[in-house]
Amino acid sequence: MKRIPFLLNSIVVVLSLGVLLISYIPPTKLHFVNYCSLLMPALLVVNFGFVLYWLLQLNKKVLLSALFLVVSAKSVQRLYGFNFGASRSNQEKGEDTIKLMTYNSRHFSSADEHFVFIDEFMEVYKDSFPDILIVQETYTSKIRELKKVYPYTTKKIKKSNVLSNYILSKYPITNQGLIQWKDTQMGRDAAFADIKIKNDTIRFYSIHLSSYKFSKKAEELQKRGGKSILKRFSQVFKYQEKQVEIIKTHIAESPFPVVIGGDFNNNAFSYVYKRLFNSSNFQDTFVAAGSGFGATYDFSYFPTRIDFIFVPESAVVHAHKIVKRKGWSDHFPVISEISF
Repeated sequence: MKRIPFLLNSIVVVLSLGVLLISYIPPTKLHFVNYCSLLMPALLVVNFGFVLYWLLQLNKKVLLSALFLVVSAKSVQRLYGFNFGASRSNQEKGEDTIKLMTYNSRHFSSADEHFVFIDEFMEVYKDSFPDILIVQETYTSKIRELKKVYPYTTKKIKKSNVLSNYILSKYPITNQGLIQWKDTQMGRDAAFADIKIKNDTIRFYSIHLSSYKFSKKAEELQKRGGKSILKRFSQVFKYQEKQVEIIKTHIAESPFPVVIGGDFNNNAFSYVYKRLFNSSNFQDTFVAAGSGFGATYDFSYFPTRIDFIFVPESAVVHAHKIVKRKGWSDHFPVISEISF
């Protein structure tokens, strides 16, 4: 019986190492193992649990999970932000600092569709609107409201009644466009905008990778059945891989430094996160300045971070925060303050 905890610990570490490696495998090559990347946050938490368990017993077996956590330190930082204590928000912060927000607004309607909150959003942020607002899943009618604050915005897609992704700015947009998917089943087109910020021009992207379209309610997930859920995961992973390859190519052709904001519909241990993150010299603003689990999706069962802001490695990230606003979208606004 005494060996059981160590055996379980060993199994967890082996699984954790396997999941880390899986995130490097394209879904089109081995799609069925990509499901495992969704387990990584839980596996990291379990490894922390084993470290505490062995520490309380003053047992050298603590080295098993402890060494894994040291080896996977970057993964740990993507799960949990350690930027507590003195805030970085005042460090080197000057006139060139800009505030940006990425937000899957869910067409500015609550998750149960009973409340349209665009007016409340405008009221809450009337004195603190970000300089650049990157939104996903938004109707043109809501963009008209936001134009009262933002003089510059990217264009809508051809069908005005279709949800789309936008970039709104207090700074001039010098060039803009849409990255469109050939397969409409892949979801929203990505938007990009070249924005003149004082003496710099930065390219911003608003992306929304393909969605699972699952209910958050456990009973409704049970009705779908495990086979149906896995089949949908498989299809979505493949769609996301295609989207990321197109975006990656577009980024490579940019003459300017790049900022990405959006809903990846996948976590920070996924193939698509790593592929996009490595497409340029990026830093994740949460890793740079966030704290806690940094959940961006209103999911009751586990803190889930699927909305990200990537900025150039050369940028200074002064602050990163998630506004836990209940009753609005099923996502939370993600705000970062940066200077280039």
